[in-house]
This record gives sequence, structure tokens and C-alpha cells, in this order.
Amino acid sequence: MTREDGGEPKIVRQCCVDSLDRRCDVIAMATTVMMRIALIAIRGHLVRVARHVA
Repeated sequence: MTREDGGEPKIVRQCCVDSLDRRCDVIAMATTVMMRIALIAIRGHLVRVARHVA
């Protein structure tokens, strides 16, 4: 299983550099973690649906 990195965290980090806000790192981390969880959940759901149909 390959691991893909989305472009969103980079955009969030760029925004952080502009604002120079320390909380930004926390927001970027939370965003990345939530996106990973969502991707895993979507993949699991698709696998379940595919098995059910097949």
C-alpha cells in the first residue's frame, strides 16, 4: 500500500510562514492527521462496498 502526501499541509505551512503564528504548527499537524484518518476511513469503506458487491 503506497502512502501519498496531499498538497494541503504545504499550503497550511505557507500560511504559517506568512502569519508567523506558533499555533500554526498545531493546526497543520491536526489537519494532516485528520486528512490521513479520512483517507483511511474512505479506503476502508470502498473496500467494504467492493467486497459486498463482488
